Amino acid sequence: MCQVAACPVTGIGGVTAERGPDIMQCGARGFAVISAICTAIGPMEAIHQLMAAIKR
Repeated sequence: MCQVAACPVTGIGGVTAERGPDIMQCGARGFAVISAICTAIGPMEAIHQLMAAIKR
C-alpha cells in the first residue's frame, strides 16, 4: 500500500517499539504513538526506544 499511495503513509494504532521497524520496512514515512508512551513506566525510555525503532 505504501508504494502505491499518492501521499505519505503513517502507521497509527497499536504501535510499539517492537512493531516500529516493521512499519518502517513496509514503506511508511513514520508512525504515531500515544499508549506506548503514556502507559509506559518510563515514558522517556519509551520515547528513546520508539525513536530507535524509526532508525532501524
